[in-house]
Amino acid sequence: MNRVKLNTARLKKASLLLTIVLLSFFPTYLTNISNFVNTTENLREDQDKDADLENLKLSLLGDAPWWNSSWRCRMIINITNPYPYDFENYGVSVTFDYTNLGQNIQSSLDDIRIVENGTLRKYYVKKDYPEIGMATVWFNTNINDTVVGDDIEIDTYMYFGNKDALNAEAIDPTDSFGWIKNGDFELDINDILNFDPYGWTFSHDPIDTIYGVGNPGVTDENPYGIEFANELISASDGAERVYHGNYAYKFGANTNPVQALSEDYNNYAGAFFSYPFTVPKVYGAGIDLHLYRNPRTWGFITNSPISDDGYYIRLCDNYGSDPDDHNDIGVGFENYIEIWGGRAFTTGPAHKINSWQHATKVWNWDHSVTKDTHSTSSDDGQLTAPLNFTISKFEGDTIFLEHGVWGQEDKYHSGFFQLDDVRFNYTDFSTSLNELQYINSSVTIITRDVDGRIVPNVEVMLVDSALKGLPGYQLAYGVSDSNGRVTFRGLENRKYNITANYTLGAREVEVFNSFELGTGPYYFNGIFYTEEITLDLWTIDFEVVDWDGIPLSSGYIEVNESGGDLLKTLTLNQNGKATFRWLSTLDYYFRVYYDNDDYYGNPLLLNESYIYRSNYNRSGDKYQEHYILVNNTNTAPPGTTYSVSEYIYTNGSRDELGNKKLTKVKISLTNMVDQLEDVSVYYIDKD
Repeated sequence: MNRVKLNTARLKKASLLLTIVLLSFFPTYLTNISNFVNTTENLREDQDKDADLENLKLSLLGDAPWWNSSWRCRMIINITNPYPYDFENYGVSVTFDYTNLGQNIQSSLDDIRIVENGTLRKYYVKKDYPEIGMATVWFNTNINDTVVGDDIEIDTYMYFGNKDALNAEAIDPTDSFGWIKNGDFELDINDILNFDPYGWTFSHDPIDTIYGVGNPGVTDENPYGIEFANELISASDGAERVYHGNYAYKFGANTNPVQALSEDYNNYAGAFFSYPFTVPKVYGAGIDLHLYRNPRTWGFITNSPISDDGYYIRLCDNYGSDPDDHNDIGVGFENYIEIWGGRAFTTGPAHKINSWQHATKVWNWDHSVTKDTHSTSSDDGQLTAPLNFTISKFEGDTIFLEHGVWGQEDKYHSGFFQLDDVRFNYTDFSTSLNELQYINSSVTIITRDVDGRIVPNVEVMLVDSALKGLPGYQLAYGVSDSNGRVTFRGLENRKYNITANYTLGAREVEVFNSFELGTGPYYFNGIFYTEEITLDLWTIDFEVVDWDGIPLSSGYIEVNESGGDLLKTLTLNQNGKATFRWLSTLDYYFRVYYDNDDYYGNPLLLNESYIYRSNYNRSGDKYQEHYILVNNTNTAPPGTTYSVSEYIYTNGSRDELGNKKLTKVKISLTNMVDQLEDVSVYYIDKD
């Protein structure tokens, strides 16, 4: 079988899958890359790019996106593979102390889910196993060869913490997965007569036919079943031979039936078969089925050349409740793990009725080999031992295991059989749970004025409006950075309102309140969120030049409320510029002064005027939409490079630079077919 790497995450260095680079100028930009790209005159807006790279690294190291936000808690399942092979859909288990999880998990454990790479896995749970207070979860998983470098698989999570979740364990036969369920039977401790362990089916009927060998079709179903044993036994007495753990499944009479000659005795063993299971794939090696058996065939009849009765273990398909309807897999007896003919009463050992001729690939009847299967009811026979059977040819196929007898039911037929420790031959995987992770929200608030320009230095608070004026009102606090962003991490799942305050000099005012505006509350219940809030602020840019167009750097501007007090004195920079930001509900009056100690009359009032919000340019060309078919801009074959060069001008023209400022750009990719690995966006202003 060719070696194939499975799709699974491992604890290694993270590699960058997608890089977005913003070089801060205008006007070439790609259209159709997810998320908002907020561009301003401040070149530091790209700083969040580094945070994005860190988030990617954490994602590969066990901080993968939350599978379902209704589940509050999860724990990474570390899986260590000691074998130099890759496994597909192999069953492993993890055991944990559920009492340590307290109220985070349902007392019934019904809210457990197993998720690998974002995909739900079939699983089942046993509470209070292997001891009270502990629980064990079995599930299927893909496991890479982790021998080199001692890497650990970290792509599988156990989720819980949903009080409304219902049990979702695999319970239907078709939901069985890549190992024999309850193969050591420790999971179903019960001493009730005729007990059927989960994942297995028992039938009182022996099959009438074993691969073409005709037998009378008597179907009398154990009318004298008082001596019949179909249960799990904890005591090691009689014929009980527990091979693994404390329990084994047995069926049949557990004593030598001296009354077998009586017309009243009719006790026959029947058949015991597993639910269907899909054989895992092992890349680079084969796979065996391991089991332990302990037969006692003290009441079978052997007639030469073919036995009327016998004991067998075989692999089947066509699962159903009637063993007579089960299909042998393949041709001949190659998929029978073993077959033995019966012996009359207690007169001697069983005959092996088949042998494999490797040269000719033919099964032949063979009575030359005999085995003592019963001796006394308290001693082991020669067939009491483990078996291994190669099932590599069934990798990926759905089959099941059957253990039983064939032949007619009458007073001369009885037996005892025991099965235990049924499993695949790879048992040295180790699993462990990492620390408990709570789902929490990472929320980024982008603060913008009424014209869409970012606003730094805004005090942003997440609040519980119902507690205003009381302790607990403020739930989170932060100040927007130079990019107008403030990020809150590790937020509890709940509803929040957002308020924002802005300070100018000694004045602090509330410029946003989602509760009063009716836009809140916001429900943050996990993963990542970005919210833009529009503040009751507007931004006024001043640019002062002399008659020759030279920037006036030696000067300042006083801004007042219209007819009111001085709000702020702005110092002009070397380019003659200054920015003022305050409430959008007000009009302003400004004075421009020339301030140069070398000039007589300093400072000199140069200009003064009103600025009315009602006169501010809010024309319809403020927002532009422009579409580009990226995949039609290059004739290179898919998987190489797409190169897009588009010029977008802020004044709406296609060939002339304007003086309108670019304040916000939204770039999205739609109808994607190819996967992009690198995206670069450039913008350039007229300077």
